[in-house]
Formats: sequence, structure tokens, C-alpha cells
Amino acid sequence: MFLLDTNIWLERLLGQGQAEVVAELLDTLSPSDMCMTDFTLPKMSDECPR
Repeated sequence: MFLLDTNIWLERLLGQGQAEVVAELLDTLSPSDMCMTDFTLPKMSDECPR
């Protein structure tokens, strides 16, 4: 089980410098091995471009 910090998700969603590394990580992990805190989803919606 891996706790993926908000910054990991935002790196990929916003296409920042390490977005491809994050993409590889997300492709490697099974969805059942990923978790996030309650803070992550609201923060991602605040930061993502509309």
C-alpha cells in the first residue's frame, strides 16, 4: 500500500517537470495499492486548471 501525496497527483495533472516519472509510477502500481488522504481530492480541484 502506498500513500500518494497531493503533490504527486498535482505533478502529473499539471504536467510539471516530473510528470513522466509520476506517470510511470501510476502505471506500475495497482489501483488497490494506492491511497490518498481526505485532503487530496479537494486540493486537486483547487489547483487544477479549469
